[in-house]
Amino acid sequence: MRNVKTINPVLVVSSILLFVIVAYMSYNISNSSQNLFSVSVFALFAGLLFESFRISDDWIPLLVTFLLLFVICFHPFLTGYEYSFYNQNNVNNAPYVFISFGALFLGLYVMQNPTRQIYEGITLIQSLAIVYWIVGNNLFNSGSWFVIIGALIALFCAAFSMFTALTYYTLSNNIRVILSVWSAVVMLFFAFDNIFQVYESGLFTDSHQLYPNMLISLRFFFLGISSIYVVSNFFLVISFLPSSKTFFNATYFKGINELKELHLLRYSDEQSWIGHAILCIIVTGLFYWSNYKYQFLPIHTAIWVGLWLFPILFRIVTFRQKKTTNNYYKK
Repeated sequence: MRNVKTINPVLVVSSILLFVIVAYMSYNISNSSQNLFSVSVFALFAGLLFESFRISDDWIPLLVTFLLLFVICFHPFLTGYEYSFYNQNNVNNAPYVFISFGALFLGLYVMQNPTRQIYEGITLIQSLAIVYWIVGNNLFNSGSWFVIIGALIALFCAAFSMFTALTYYTLSNNIRVILSVWSAVVMLFFAFDNIFQVYESGLFTDSHQLYPNMLISLRFFFLGISSIYVVSNFFLVISFLPSSKTFFNATYFKGINELKELHLLRYSDEQSWIGHAILCIIVTGLFYWSNYKYQFLPIHTAIWVGLWLFPILFRIVTFRQKKTTNNYYKK
């Protein structure tokens, strides 16, 4: 019999009450002279909320947390009057404060509750994205040996990830830890790159034209998603470095063992079908090659489209394959 989760009535009632309060505050915000919710801000909200519900198996506590955080950040609009004593900059920065704290909370939640495991298909897609980023930015013609060496190291790690996906090489604990760390490094890098590129572009005002408006929305949507992975992957990577108080002593190695267990929990030992890996390389490669040739999206935006869309498609194909296989053996 399938296990049914017990719903906490206190959380349900709290979420309903907070939702009513947030709806009332949103009405006050819309009728105020403050222009807080532009297209970019809505896209940030959407990216953060979409990813939070996608990666969580228990969304009610997350919903309560986000609603409560909204009330705290936008409390000047709780009474329906604009506070003259409330700093104008604080009001204008409220959406970004909300997103920052939401990303911090959710990043820590993802790190401590790895309910959605990473598997070979995910690291394969991430590796193809890093190859496209290197080629698209023409790093080997940068003239910097530091950049070239970094690119070669990244290509070596990507090649190793492709090797595991294209073969049935046993995913031992050490290999799973390596692939998990590689995945965390890649996602952390792309998250920082996306944040830098969006802020560097200066797209903070709404456009009246359709395509620029869609592009702005897409960039900030992925900015909301990527902000989550800054926190979780930063701790997953930086925790391997010793501090001044635990410089390669017994406490440090104990922490490393616990960190390895966390990486093993987040990386599945289930191997993907080679046919799916080949299909993934073809589809992802064609998408990145088309964008490289015709440049219909900025490189970082195209990469996040791939990181967001292709894992979903890969899961669908894998699920259908498992269903077909199970039906075959039942006959």
